[in-house]
Amino acid sequence: GNRAKHSPAAQTVHHSSDRNLYAIVATIKTMNALAQEQLQRQADSIPLLKREIEREFYKSIKFCNCCQRPGEWKKKCGRCKEAYYCSRECQKWAWPVHKQHCYAPGAERPSKPPPTRPVPRPKADVVREEQVD
Repeated sequence: GNRAKHSPAAQTVHHSSDRNLYAIVATIKTMNALAQEQLQRQADSIPLLKREIEREFYKSIKFCNCCQRPGEWKKKCGRCKEAYYCSRECQKWAWPVHKQHCYAPGAERPSKPPPTRPVPRPKADVVREEQVD
């Protein structure tokens, strides 16, 4: 029994199994390195995925054009289809301002209204130079 360990055939088997172990260790190290790279790529992609999820979420969320409350508002301007409202009241309240820059899709933007002249005040309120003396 003892002599078999020292025979050349036994040593060949021993060296052969050492080579197999080294090959297995090398394969495990390579697989570990690849797994680490994969984990790093996944970790690197998390912020991008979070931003994409947030972008998709915010696409569904509309902000009321009047009070800025967030929600999945279905009421929108009948003309431009871009301004969303949480209620009819907000839509009515916002209209005087919104109509100044509202236009139908595909239509030309409305020209700016001519500047309004200040309303002349009654003469009794006007202070004239000659009255100052």
